[in-house]
Amino acid sequence: MISAASNTRRNFRVYGGQAAAMNTVKIKSYAKVNLTLEITGVENGFHLLDSLVASIDLFDLIVLKKRKDRLSSIVMHGMGSESIPPEKNNALKAAEAFSAAFDTCGVDITVYKNIPIGAGLGGSSADVVGVLNGMAQLYGVTDRTALKTLADSLGSDTGYMLTGGFARMQGRGEQVTPLALKNKLHLLLICPSSEVSAGACYKKYDELPKTLEWKESATQGCIDALTAERVNDGGRYLMNDLYVPALHLNPDVETAYIQAKSFSPLGAVMTGSGSCVFALFETKELCQWAQSRYKGKFRTYVAETLVPDYLNKKKPLGLRTRSCSATGNNKIRRKDMEERIIDDEYGRGVRLKKTKDGFVDVTDELADGTDMEEGEEITFEFPNLEGYGMEQDNEALVDLSPEEAARFLKEKAEEAERRRAEYENTCEQGKKLLESGSYNAAEMAYEKALQLDEEATDASVGYWRAKTADFTNPDVLISEYVDAGIESLEYDLGYEAVDIIRKEYRSAFEKRIAELTAEEEPLRQKVEEKQDARREVLSSRKLRWGVAFVLTIFPVLAAIIATMVVGFKNFSTREGEYIVPTIILACVSVVCFIAFMVVTNKYINAGRMYRLNERLSSTPDGERLLEIMEYKELYEALLVAPVETDDEPYEE
Repeated sequence: MISAASNTRRNFRVYGGQAAAMNTVKIKSYAKVNLTLEITGVENGFHLLDSLVASIDLFDLIVLKKRKDRLSSIVMHGMGSESIPPEKNNALKAAEAFSAAFDTCGVDITVYKNIPIGAGLGGSSADVVGVLNGMAQLYGVTDRTALKTLADSLGSDTGYMLTGGFARMQGRGEQVTPLALKNKLHLLLICPSSEVSAGACYKKYDELPKTLEWKESATQGCIDALTAERVNDGGRYLMNDLYVPALHLNPDVETAYIQAKSFSPLGAVMTGSGSCVFALFETKELCQWAQSRYKGKFRTYVAETLVPDYLNKKKPLGLRTRSCSATGNNKIRRKDMEERIIDDEYGRGVRLKKTKDGFVDVTDELADGTDMEEGEEITFEFPNLEGYGMEQDNEALVDLSPEEAARFLKEKAEEAERRRAEYENTCEQGKKLLESGSYNAAEMAYEKALQLDEEATDASVGYWRAKTADFTNPDVLISEYVDAGIESLEYDLGYEAVDIIRKEYRSAFEKRIAELTAEEEPLRQKVEEKQDARREVLSSRKLRWGVAFVLTIFPVLAAIIATMVVGFKNFSTREGEYIVPTIILACVSVVCFIAFMVVTNKYINAGRMYRLNERLSSTPDGERLLEIMEYKELYEALLVAPVETDDEPYEE
């Protein structure tokens, strides 16, 4: 232990912390998100998890100050944390446990909370590990193994949050496998103000029927995708087994999820046991765009995952590669290095150099050299697959032997077959859930199926059957496309899916049109009556202020002209006999001008109100009428079958 009386200044390296004086330390303790959360079983009354977790740049600031006794105290600020009783504060319990475990004095703790409480972002655990890390720094405790053991005893995920970063968390949360993932993920967090109790959520999970059994581990799939730096694919694996229990306990969770999905992210999922939902985007700019257009009532944050410093350097490109060679006498490949070429996101060729860290982009470096002549072409050598019954003009086969290429294509075919079987099994599970009336679970099943095959008709139809409660509430579908129109609906769902929905649920759409028509007629009459009454009043007001506007112009002009004439005479004579008349006329001109501006403003406002009255959207009833008209238009377009032609396709 470091003596409090010592004058020696010492620094300690602590995750999330910073160098501090001996008596006081400040710690940034970061939140986490669960990219996946699978419940794999129950052991001794505890649920076993398999989860991919990551730290994000949302943090609580924790200030610790040494005490000379064994007592500890805590003061909370922000996010409503002031109401947490000290005896139930996990950060204070962590300080007391640390003092007992390492025989140290206590600390005075001040927590400035930025992480929402009860959101599934690990806010309580973040405060716990912030206290542990801070006290370890203050009192010179360097035994990280003992600190990890202490953290595990204080909570399921505190052991992970002691170090943070990307990790796979298994068991009760104590089995933590750090992952050297280099991805910086961009997230939009949508956090309802209402909380979800973790204990109640797990209890509800046990009560609900377990009908879905995935053969594929979402956690492993997400890890594989992010390891290969395929963030787009990683978004498809986002899932949480606690989502359905959470939305049963708190409807705001489903609202936040629907809002997150409305921005068409790579994926969206609830974190932890809720209530926070996050959407994954390709870039920070897209996150900020979505946040700027968010019209909901919940708190939002733009966040990024944290990448450890030792990985935060120039990234080797771990992408799908293919070898290349140049025609002619000059060669791209040099003797002391291996080079490959890939297509970047814009379809442009990128040359890679193999280094000890992997393949690094050297496109510009080679372009500046003299190894290639201008206009020189690059050719690819495909393996000879005659006798294998397979196509050979596949860029992924370049530089492979015939046996390797055949094996590669066979593996791809087996993978496609496996995905197809998984798709059919998932659709079958979704169908059973629909029949049992478990629409939320069915929606998740069909969403999983769409990730396996985005163009699948059965999954597309099933997804919207679940989302609309088997089209008992078809407005859920229509509201998604009322602005975009029927063309966008057909493009997103697929023409075959729309045709099936049109035929099988035609009666539901016709019924809904009849309901909207019945609501439309009296509402239209009510709106028109109100419009006519207001139109008469506003027309009279507009006319009255229009006359006043015309009448005030002449006094203003007369006063201004008189002031100019008298003022000119005042300057043209030396006696100054026109000074007083000039001042009086100037004052009259100002008064007349002010009156003119007031009348002009009234006239303009009267005209604006008159025009506004002619718009349906100017009143709540008018907005509803406009909405009904738009919904009916889309329903009617949906009922119209596409025109079939007998024209044969044009052939060149």
